[in-house]
Amino acid sequence: MRLHSIFSEAWRNLIHGTSRAFLWSVVLALGLGGLAALDGLRIAEILGDVTKFRAAGADITVVQTETLIDGAACDRLSQTPGVQGAGAVARSEYITLPGAPNSPLQTYLVSPHMAAVLHVVSNGETGVWMATQQAEQLGLQLGDSIPSSAGNALHLTGTFPWPQDGRDARFRFAVLIPTQPATQLFDECWMRAWPHQEDVQALLMSTVMVGSGLNQAQTAKVNATLGQTLDATTRFQTRTTSWVALVCPLAGIACGWASSRVRRLEFASSLHVGQTHTGLGLTVALETIVIAMLATVLASQALWLILRFTGTVDLWPVFLVVGRGIVAGSSAFIVGAVAATASTRERHLFRYFKKR
Repeated sequence: MRLHSIFSEAWRNLIHGTSRAFLWSVVLALGLGGLAALDGLRIAEILGDVTKFRAAGADITVVQTETLIDGAACDRLSQTPGVQGAGAVARSEYITLPGAPNSPLQTYLVSPHMAAVLHVVSNGETGVWMATQQAEQLGLQLGDSIPSSAGNALHLTGTFPWPQDGRDARFRFAVLIPTQPATQLFDECWMRAWPHQEDVQALLMSTVMVGSGLNQAQTAKVNATLGQTLDATTRFQTRTTSWVALVCPLAGIACGWASSRVRRLEFASSLHVGQTHTGLGLTVALETIVIAMLATVLASQALWLILRFTGTVDLWPVFLVVGRGIVAGSSAFIVGAVAATASTRERHLFRYFKKR
């Protein structure tokens, strides 16, 4: 059978409904899309927990020992792989502001790299930082100058989010004053690290001055309400829907096999009138490629909409991970259909006719 005839036969089968292309595309898309969505929603849930964990500051660990923290060593931790920021903190004096004369504010000296730990939004100038919520309550904006009881005006140059979600509340109503770490010793070293590292405590302890400070030092989480650690990698690898990656190809093979088996009488008749197994297999392969492509598009669109509707943060990575199951299942559909076609025998024509 010539190649042109094979393409022509496959085209006629598709447009005239012989191959039931639309039906099998929908069936395959529903099966693969549903499986992929199941896995995608589970992964999205894990990523949502990660986002919540990090947004709450639960990925920040602190070592505390009064006036025994090497600020320069603490800042250098920012260069460690997996560490998003590290900075030193020292408690200073209380001040009062005109907007809150009866509520003295604690000031803290911080090293410059605390900006990365706290996610400070700065205008790039030299000045002080405070929590976004506190600045809003005082009616302050970046660039404003504020008279203080210290006798000098404070220049607000940075704000950072610090909600009431279980985290250390000291910075919610405080003024942070950036200072060079080489000028003094600090009380604390804060480090934001993700993913979780087993050597977090050792890294933080390396900032404590050698001597009695090591015995006095204590480490703690800025926000321990969500637990000490969140092993997202293990949760991803052991998620209850990991079987979807294996089931998708099996589902594709089953659908492909069924799509050809329901046409076994047609195939046996074609063989009876002289069509070769090779020609018949190529015709079915062309038809199922079209069906698989259509199913892939339908399932992918549905998956994308479901993930967007659920508010998945890292939409594209999740889609790529679970979308592979759709592609694998669609490819397996072709294999299953061609395998079922190859199993059809001309000598079974009358048996197929009786069972039609």
